[in-house]
Amino acid sequence: MIKVFLIDDHPLILNSIHAILSDDQEINVVGKNIGFSLETLDQLKDINPDVIVLDISMPEYDAFEIVPLLRKDLKHARIIIYTMHSLYRYLKYFFLMKVEGYVVKSSRTDNLIEAIKTVYSGDIYYPDHMLEKINQSEESMELNQIQFTVFEKILLENLNKNYTKSFIQPTQ
Repeated sequence: MIKVFLIDDHPLILNSIHAILSDDQEINVVGKNIGFSLETLDQLKDINPDVIVLDISMPEYDAFEIVPLLRKDLKHARIIIYTMHSLYRYLKYFFLMKVEGYVVKSSRTDNLIEAIKTVYSGDIYYPDHMLEKINQSEESMELNQIQFTVFEKILLENLNKNYTKSFIQPTQ
């Protein structure tokens, strides 16, 4: 069984994904959380899921902040971004961060199931048309060629310096 943990800030989406995944005999949803906090990170360490399905946009922490934490503390876990955002720069960013999967919420529901099984088996899962674009430009793929927001630039600079803890602090 593939142990899956779900993180999204919309309860309806979270419960719907859980219900859909529960119908599959190979998938076991071992946990779900509305949003992300440092307590969620502790919970993930205890549960030790195989796959984490994560939304990008959430109130307290977003995937740009969460992925580096997951990479540091849950190295074995596969990550799938499950989002409404189909922006190429987001997809490319997460591809460069070695996130194993990217599924747009407007796609077919079986795409998420396929993504979970694909990343669990050790492969990556990205939309075909986007992956083609990435592969075509792979030789020239450098972080400074992507247009980042100010926050994303700060995040990448801190990642490069290995100071993740200095910029991820609980909101007061």
